[in-house]
Amino acid sequence: MGITIYFSNRMEHLARHYARQIQKTAPSTPFSPTKVITQTAGMGQWLSLFTAQENGISANTHYATPEEFLRDVMEEAGLCRKEEIYTQEDCLWDCFRLFEENPAFFDGEARRFAAVREVAEYIRHDSRHRYDLAVAVADLFDQYDMYRPHMLTAWEQGDYVLQDDPFFGAQERWQRLLFRHLSQERTKKYKHSLYVDFVKMLDNSVLQKLDLPFNHLFFFGISVLPPQTVQILSRLGEVCDITFYFLNPSHHYWYDLISDKQRAFLMQKHPALAKASDGGNPLLVNNGTTGRELFSLFMEHENCVNAMNFDLFEEHFPATQLGDLQGDITHLAGSFSGRKADGSISIHSAITPLREVEILYDHICSAMDEGISPDEILVMAPDIDLYRPYIEAAFSPRRENDPRIPFTISDYSYDSEKSLIALFEKICFLNTTSFSAEDVFALAEHSLVCAVFGFSRDDLVDIRYFLKDLGLRWGSDAEQARREGIEENRFHSWEHILHTAAVSFAVKGDEEIYSTSRDQYLCQDILEGAAGAPLFTFFGFVYTLLDFTRELSGKKTPARWIQLLQKWLLRFFPPDTAFDDTGQAGVELSLIEEKLELLQEHTEDLTETQEFSLVRTAFFDSLRTAKKSAFLARGVTFCSPVPMRSIPFDMVAFLGMNSGEFPRLSPPRAFNLMEAKHYPGDRNSKNSDRYLFLEALISARRRFYLSFLGRDQHDMSEKTPATVVTELLEYINGAEELLQVQHHPLYGFDSRYFKNDPAWFTYQYSPPGKTSPPASARHGHPEEGDIPEEIDIAHLVQFYKNPIRYYYRLLGISFFDDDWTIPGEEALDDGDNLVKYSLKKTCLTHEGEESLSEYRNKLQMRGLWPPAEYGEYLCEKACDGYEGVFEKMRTLRAGENPPLHHETICTVGDHTLTLSGEELPWYTHENKNIFVVSSVSSHNQRAKYLIEAKLYSLFLSSCKEIDCVWYVGPKREGGSSEVIPFSASRDESAGELLSRLAALFLQVHRKIPLLFGPAAGEKWIRQAEKCKKKKGEKKMTAQEILSVLREKDAAYDPALRHFLSFVDSDIFTKHYEQDFRFLAQFFFKGANS
Repeated sequence: MGITIYFSNRMEHLARHYARQIQKTAPSTPFSPTKVITQTAGMGQWLSLFTAQENGISANTHYATPEEFLRDVMEEAGLCRKEEIYTQEDCLWDCFRLFEENPAFFDGEARRFAAVREVAEYIRHDSRHRYDLAVAVADLFDQYDMYRPHMLTAWEQGDYVLQDDPFFGAQERWQRLLFRHLSQERTKKYKHSLYVDFVKMLDNSVLQKLDLPFNHLFFFGISVLPPQTVQILSRLGEVCDITFYFLNPSHHYWYDLISDKQRAFLMQKHPALAKASDGGNPLLVNNGTTGRELFSLFMEHENCVNAMNFDLFEEHFPATQLGDLQGDITHLAGSFSGRKADGSISIHSAITPLREVEILYDHICSAMDEGISPDEILVMAPDIDLYRPYIEAAFSPRRENDPRIPFTISDYSYDSEKSLIALFEKICFLNTTSFSAEDVFALAEHSLVCAVFGFSRDDLVDIRYFLKDLGLRWGSDAEQARREGIEENRFHSWEHILHTAAVSFAVKGDEEIYSTSRDQYLCQDILEGAAGAPLFTFFGFVYTLLDFTRELSGKKTPARWIQLLQKWLLRFFPPDTAFDDTGQAGVELSLIEEKLELLQEHTEDLTETQEFSLVRTAFFDSLRTAKKSAFLARGVTFCSPVPMRSIPFDMVAFLGMNSGEFPRLSPPRAFNLMEAKHYPGDRNSKNSDRYLFLEALISARRRFYLSFLGRDQHDMSEKTPATVVTELLEYINGAEELLQVQHHPLYGFDSRYFKNDPAWFTYQYSPPGKTSPPASARHGHPEEGDIPEEIDIAHLVQFYKNPIRYYYRLLGISFFDDDWTIPGEEALDDGDNLVKYSLKKTCLTHEGEESLSEYRNKLQMRGLWPPAEYGEYLCEKACDGYEGVFEKMRTLRAGENPPLHHETICTVGDHTLTLSGEELPWYTHENKNIFVVSSVSSHNQRAKYLIEAKLYSLFLSSCKEIDCVWYVGPKREGGSSEVIPFSASRDESAGELLSRLAALFLQVHRKIPLLFGPAAGEKWIRQAEKCKKKKGEKKMTAQEILSVLREKDAAYDPALRHFLSFVDSDIFTKHYEQDFRFLAQFFFKGANS
């Protein structure tokens, strides 16, 4: 009987000894399991696999955490059943019930102590404050139960512990008062009182008479134990054998070493003592506090420890920088004397979390090239939920033939974006929003909603555009519009739009206003038959949301709210629905039902009515503590640091090692009485994370990888890594710089990755060793895309107005909102510029104020124009200054002809391109047939319309019906119009010019960019014409052309702005200047005279 402790700096050595040991100490019967206590489920799973490899089988082993084990032992000893233990949730709802029934509970003590007075005022009038305080108190009492049992025992006996402390003494008064009241009311038992009873059973030799289902206990890989747990285990060692397997960084006695910070403090207070103390290895001293405290707890009970074995330590390490570092820690070396960087330790600085994961992907590919299996790679992140979407994006194959690295993300929260729990939470919070279109579509696009309600994400594309055209914006109904003080918004609420869709289906009119005794509806064409089925199934989903949110108003008892949630949970997610192949949604649905039932048990006797928000908060707080665990499933394992921290892997990596984020800091509560004095074994997330880092460092076998965000992605200011990373660098680089941080650029296609430097490589964009970046990232001649054989002339016009935007879209890159999102509450402010443009175009094509008023009314009903008098004022303001253009077009419309169709063929080398124009308007005026390019944009946009007019004049040169092309637009000021005629040339040069323009267009389809801007081209030709007329004038240089492109053309064009960031004057001169000059001369020569 007794405790035996085995130490090693290699977890494999401990596991191998355990595997041999369980063969010698088999349970008394084959039906009795071997009891193994581990810190986490991940450690238990790894140990089971290792044992199976060593012994050929691993079976009938029961793994548990220390708390689970003690709870089972209490039950075996007959002290209590599991359900009779007083839990944190029990305490929370007991506190809340007390505060609700007696808000003046603390008033007696409040008269005497200011600290108590603050608490009394906090809970006096607000149920949400009472709940928040109940949550905080329940958490603290749970910590006291584990780490301050003596304090709770003193309170139960009527004593104080901190009465001599002026601050904590006052905080103790109200907490003691509350604890004693709860103790009188409750029937369940605190853990600390159970432990006291358990020790009494040991003292009275009662436990020895019980037939416990074990005679030997194994504790494996434990890093943290509360003091009272160590005390109980020391007594339990009197009745059974207990073997501990501890990962220990060094076989030397290092528990009395002090850090540089502690030595500096001692130097001020006790210089002689500071000089006498040994320094040891800085990494071990700075990060080993948790290990030191655990060892000191066992030393307090050393009379129960039979033996400590140090024979399992590894003395020889690999001939790498990582091996040298691990050897230094084992031998307590004060400074690093190892080799230079060899890749076994690497530290990387990125700019964004996505880029951080992409860099990791490249280094995992490199490790696999060296023979490291994906199963032997562990990646940890302090916030795995933050990195989860980036991991899935970077490690999922992008193309069909891309290599696939198997990976598993473990230990993430159930409330991640894709989960059923997160979806249900968003539905429950919908009543707190404006019920905007985007809020509803965000729910509808979830795969689970699509599965339940019977539409697809592809269906939602058409539904989205249809409802946007109907005028959908935000708000559930007219009542919400009235509450918000925007009566006119009723036209854009969900209820009105659903009625409009029904009317449109019945009336079958397009852009017609249909009036009833109830309201007006702007009808649109609607899909019919099977094609319209997804629309109406989507309406069913929306009506379900509307009905649900309407039931969330008012106050109810918590029990009634929970019943309501249970009812609607079945409405949204029927149990017989086939959610997905993984079964994960079914697991989460069961978890929701379980938590609702548990919450029902805790709140069934609460009679005070509450807002839904309080019950919603309590419910989803309970769900957030649940984690998805799938350790060592397959491939690379991604997880938070705790579950896998000391398991050996060939490659161990950390993401997100940012200052302030690791070690993690738990903000202390002002009234946490544990802050009054620290005891060995106290919960301390900072020290725990530091020891975690140390264990991970000595558990890496071939590679140790660290990364952090080294620059702010908004302003590129420098950011520092976590302190543990800084200390590691300082230790290795103590005498000379042996390890550097590799600072990575923002993009993975940066030229540094393609220069055959072994330190810079990428697997995502090309194999290592390729000397050039991908085609989309350089100025060159990549592979050809699809070459069109026929295009509309309007398509060519749009291309020449902005060839770079067109080029990017060919590459699949868009810098613009493609009219996808539906505007929310901000949509009715001052009108969109495109809508203002459409109003002015209406004035060009329609006669009279009545037509304009009707069009404006339709725009208002569609949510595209502000309502009432303000809308009329903006309409007049939008049309101001264009009277001359309107008058000119009214004159031309008197000679309007039927639209014509024209096409012409351009020959470009061996390729022919057909240009066509459909429904082209033309007019007869003063015996001339005229095609008109009209502009109702500001004079600053004149150059774009000159390009359009010039292209049409070239295109229509072979059309017999057209004599000339006019540009009609506003003058710079005065409200009059400007007319510039372009003759439709009939000679062969027109065809040659059109072919050359077509060749440049096709060049971009071969993904060779064309750099041109209307404003820069017009300014260049003006300057060139000045040079001819006036001596001393100089033509624009390449640098000056680029300046105009950046200041004018790229001012509101992110695509051009992005492209110009890669272009300097040399590149412009070499690749783009010749075509730029040709286009500027063709489009603008003679147009400015």
